[in-house]
Amino acid sequence: RDEWERGIVMAKYKVFLSIAMANSFVDLARKEYQIASAPDREQSLFDMQENIDRITPIGIRERIMGAVWGSVCGDVLGMPADNAINLRALDRDYGYLQDLVAPFQGTHADGGMHLGVNSNLRHLGSESAGMYPKQVLEPTRKSDIMGDTERFHNQRGVHPHRGLKGGENSLTGAISRLIVASIQEKGGFERDHFLAMFIDFMLTTPKKDCNIDALYIEFFERFSQGNKPYYSAGMGNGAAEMTSIALVHITPIIVFLIVQEDERDRLIILGDGRFAYSNLRYSSRHASPCVIANGIHDTVYQYVQLFFRNERLQQYAYSWATLLKRLLLGYAPRGELEEGARKENVDLATLSALSDEEVVGLVYGNGNQVDHCVPCVLFLALKYLDHPIDGMCASANLGGDAANRTALLGAVFGAIH
Repeated sequence: RDEWERGIVMAKYKVFLSIAMANSFVDLARKEYQIASAPDREQSLFDMQENIDRITPIGIRERIMGAVWGSVCGDVLGMPADNAINLRALDRDYGYLQDLVAPFQGTHADGGMHLGVNSNLRHLGSESAGMYPKQVLEPTRKSDIMGDTERFHNQRGVHPHRGLKGGENSLTGAISRLIVASIQEKGGFERDHFLAMFIDFMLTTPKKDCNIDALYIEFFERFSQGNKPYYSAGMGNGAAEMTSIALVHITPIIVFLIVQEDERDRLIILGDGRFAYSNLRYSSRHASPCVIANGIHDTVYQYVQLFFRNERLQQYAYSWATLLKRLLLGYAPRGELEEGARKENVDLATLSALSDEEVVGLVYGNGNQVDHCVPCVLFLALKYLDHPIDGMCASANLGGDAANRTALLGAVFGAIH
């Protein structure tokens, strides 16, 4: 047994020694490249670093950080192309999106990128609006969420994220960051604490994203009428939609709770007296009696139920939580993604012969409906599994629901790489 253990130690030592030597070699090559200023060496240097990264062991901490940052950066990368319909106009205005750029300041008449067509947003009121507001109510202290971006609403040819600068998150990404901040402050997701932060952010942040979803408009309409925060959420027409916003928001919750559950399971296996499977409490919110109270699936259910009233969306949230959890724990990514695609009835053999534009836009819609967005994310994740940067850029340049789709894809790639 001792000889066997020594053999394992020596094998690990050789692996890490090889990695250290390879990293040292790349550092020397980089210095040589900087001195020689040889542009033709840049790609070979990148390829060498990519090969080393591929054989370097990735811990759960790196996967967690990768998933969070991947989601946030994906939102920023896809923001300029969000709601774009005409991909030729998108290419004309931006070229190929691969950097963090600001929304185009000119008109988007042929790009379909304006709030008047893509949503029912208006200033405030109780009746739904069509292309333009039917009535505009004066904002109150509890309802003035537009700030100084009101002039961008319902204007033809105006980019939906016109008020943002390059590198700034959309409102969906900003709320995801609020969830992270709430979790850090309270040590877990607490509904009332998050709602307090959400209300404060929406009412006191003047320069935020002007593309405010009807979901939040309806929340503050009810809140301004004296309803408590919890009873203001998930009561309007927007709550019935199956939107990809929900999956972007629950991603940081999943990432945080996977750490807690992994540590809990480790201590149970080690026989720590403070933890035992017999001491776990199970939630009464679910049809299944085996959902652990305040675990991943129970917390995801609570958040989705907070803003949305759609059981089909709950099922997608559960599937997304399961997929991301297994990727974060280091399961084989290709197998997990293919299994996710099989559950969504995605015919990978047929889609592999099509271009990205044909899959995202023809086979599936490129809007924010989750039953179209999730298959697109799985397709792109499998196609660009070994080239995540190319995959993120490809998603951003497909327009439609570019910000949310690229945020979800970034979370997948971050958990893997």
